Amino acid sequence: MASTGQQTSVGQNAAGAVQNADNDDKKTAKKKPSKKSAKKKKAKKKKPARPTKPTCTNVGKPGSDVSAVPWQQKWISPERLAPLANGSGQVVAIVDSGVDIGNRQLKGRVQSGYDVTRGGGVLGGYADCLPHGTGVASMIVADQVDTAGFRGIAPQAEIMPVRVTLAVPATGPGGTEGTNPARVAKGIIWAAQNGATVIEVSSSFRGDDADKNLKKAVQFALRRGIPVVAAVGDIHNADLPSDPLTYPAAYPGVIGVGSLAQDFTVAGTSAVSSAVDVVAPGEAVIASALAGGQQQYSGTSLAAGVVAGTVALVRQTSPSMTPDEIAKRLVATADPMPAGASGLAYGAGLINPYRAITERASVASAQQIAGAAVPTVDPVAVRTEKAREHAQGLAFKLAGLVVGLVVLLAIIALALPRGRRRSWVPGRAEPAATTRPRPEIPLEEESPFALPETNRG
Repeated sequence: MASTGQQTSVGQNAAGAVQNADNDDKKTAKKKPSKKSAKKKKAKKKKPARPTKPTCTNVGKPGSDVSAVPWQQKWISPERLAPLANGSGQVVAIVDSGVDIGNRQLKGRVQSGYDVTRGGGVLGGYADCLPHGTGVASMIVADQVDTAGFRGIAPQAEIMPVRVTLAVPATGPGGTEGTNPARVAKGIIWAAQNGATVIEVSSSFRGDDADKNLKKAVQFALRRGIPVVAAVGDIHNADLPSDPLTYPAAYPGVIGVGSLAQDFTVAGTSAVSSAVDVVAPGEAVIASALAGGQQQYSGTSLAAGVVAGTVALVRQTSPSMTPDEIAKRLVATADPMPAGASGLAYGAGLINPYRAITERASVASAQQIAGAAVPTVDPVAVRTEKAREHAQGLAFKLAGLVVGLVVLLAIIALALPRGRRRSWVPGRAEPAATTRPRPEIPLEEESPFALPETNRG
């Protein structure tokens, strides 16, 4: 009973509170608001943020149309991928120098994005003064146009430009990065919170430069199921067996990407370290430029764009895969390179988009086939012996043929002069010599010098 009374009391109090609130609302409605309160209310209403385009002090030159199909595209073969996947439904964040929306190959594929470089970050990352992020983005979504041979790997995906630098990222030991880990971390978190399904990071920092905020940002994205692809940087020192680790590429779960040249060897500037998981074309590649046309780019960032586009295709075809599973598939389906499966320069090998979206790992464990006996005779040795015998037989036949030919030529050589002397008229054979029987000498006509009969022996 006591509890019932308490419930009734609480219910009455709650009902009274609601009634009092209604009465207060009515009283408030009857009173006319003062000018000061009206101003405060107006001040509290915030207008939605509008994306703004930053101004560029140093603007790169516009590109020109390149009608030839670039070398990296001949290998990637996007026309082979198109019937299987095109990146539809995927949003790839490009954490770089921004993305220019003036190039018609990118028209309709670039969101407004985010700019960390202006006052702590504002909406509007769709400007690229260099350009650099534009080239990376075009490796993914560039549309096919009649004046260019170049096109992207996932043309139906969308690009989320996250502007974190005003300089070319990862330019090397003597270059200017133009950003810091804190800016990149902020850009990664914003992308993860605003709909990115894949995040590509072009910047790379050495171990001393990386900080815990960058690592936390990467972990935040991975926990949300968003794969992170990062360039390993263009900082190779040929005098060292390996370069210092670069971040975020070296963080666990991140897909670190190195760069290949046109001869399919690692680019001379691509970092060599355990941070390299796979490699992709990145040296002297053709991609979209400012305003229009295309231009040549080089760097691990461009290679990271190819891999990020591949991840978008994998996510489209296998949406339930986790970032770790996607990374394992890219490694498992990479084409082997000269250095082998554990090369610091090549990682697991050359990324293969077609294999990545078509091949599936087997869930069954390997089983030994019963009854498979070990061969007692070496089949290679048997084939070698047969080939030797066959060659020996041919040699004997050829030698006999040569001897016969020599004999024939000798006969011809002897018969030829005689035939010419006779004018090729056959001669008559000489009669054979006959032997006449010796005539018998009669006894009476024997020579007087003959021996007596008794002395004849």
